[in-house]
Amino acid sequence: MTRNQLRYFVSAAEHRRFTKAAEQYYISQTAVTQQIQQLEQTLGCELFDRSTRPVSLTSAGKSFLLDAKAILERMSRAQERMHDAATGLTGTLRVGYVRGHERSAPTSLMRHLPQTKGNALNSVSRSHT
Repeated sequence: MTRNQLRYFVSAAEHRRFTKAAEQYYISQTAVTQQIQQLEQTLGCELFDRSTRPVSLTSAGKSFLLDAKAILERMSRAQERMHDAATGLTGTLRVGYVRGHERSAPTSLMRHLPQTKGNALNSVSRSHT
């Protein structure tokens, strides 16, 4: 099962036409059909009822559509996290300040940052010394 197979399946399911899925990804309708057939072979069941026009999902196809969308979403999030890690957008940012500077501009700004941003954790605390 490949990412492209999942993408083509989701697109064909949403459009109910293999041709529309092919147009969306700038490939031939034959290529979409072949990829979906390979996916069906891998899964061991038919995902589309091809006897109707437009095509419709089988009960297995309807069930798999939700999972396919979730898999693609998780793959996308994993790729974003990997990219962030590769470019240094991970880690922890800790900012400390001494008493009397609670309302200074930098401290106020830091308090309004989200606690988490992607793979980074932000925290602001006052030093007790």
